This record gives sequence, structure tokens and C-alpha cells, in this order.
Amino acid sequence: MSGTFIHFDPTLPQLTVDLSAYGFATGDVVAVTAVGAFVASVGNPPFDTDTWPPNFDTNYNNLEYVKPTFTVAYLLNNGTNLTIVNTDSPINDNADPNGDYGITVEKIASLYANGQTIDFNSLSTTQKLAAIALIQANDPNYTGGFK
Repeated sequence: MSGTFIHFDPTLPQLTVDLSAYGFATGDVVAVTAVGAFVASVGNPPFDTDTWPPNFDTNYNNLEYVKPTFTVAYLLNNGTNLTIVNTDSPINDNADPNGDYGITVEKIASLYANGQTIDFNSLSTTQKLAAIALIQANDPNYTGGFK
């Protein structure tokens, strides 16, 4: 998936991003993908040359994905702030020398309304993400997932 890249400094404990600054609005269904890598333990051999995959959580309206290594979806039904929480420790020795560490955010069309039966077997990946975001946002007891 492509989308709008938002850099996350791996030395920050967290970052709250107002997605409206990037053209997203309340009511949008967005796909969020963790991208890039960071260097941990700068100046502490042998780890200072290793690159690590994304090591953060994304949280919107208390729907949190822990270390997403895949694309996740959110229905922006309560504002447009998305929080990225750094789960690495310690963080003061991290670096992102090539500036590729962060998330991409892409608006995806929601094809389904509440109460409509969804046949997941015939959906594209993007359509599945949109449907899951609607389910999560409208069912406070939702804790499962889909494959």
C-alpha cells in the first residue's frame, strides 16, 4: 500500500499526529502501515550497526495495535488524532539515519454500512481492512481479529 508518510523519531517516547493536517477527516477509514527501520544502541557495539523493524504501538480512540508488522485500519469516528507509542527501551540511544522510520496512512473506501452482512471470501485486502475498521469502531466488545 502507498500513502502519506509520517516520520516517527525513534528517540521520542510517543507522538500524537493530527491526521487532519494530512488531509484526513473524521469519518474516514484509514489504513496505517508501519514502515522503515531504526538503529538501536548507537555507539554501543555490536548493536550499533543493526537495524530493527518498527518497535512501536499505534493507538486511536483506545483501539491499540501492538507492534503492527502489517497494515491495520481505523475508522476515524472520534477526531483525527493518532498516537504512536515507542515500546523500545532505552530510547535515547536510537537513531534513524536514513529517515524512513514511521507510518504510512492511506484513506480506504468503506463499502459497508452497519448491519450489513459481509462475505469476507470475496473481498480484497483493502475492503477487508475497511470492514474490520467499521466492526471495531461500532462494537466496543470487539477484541478479535480476522485472517
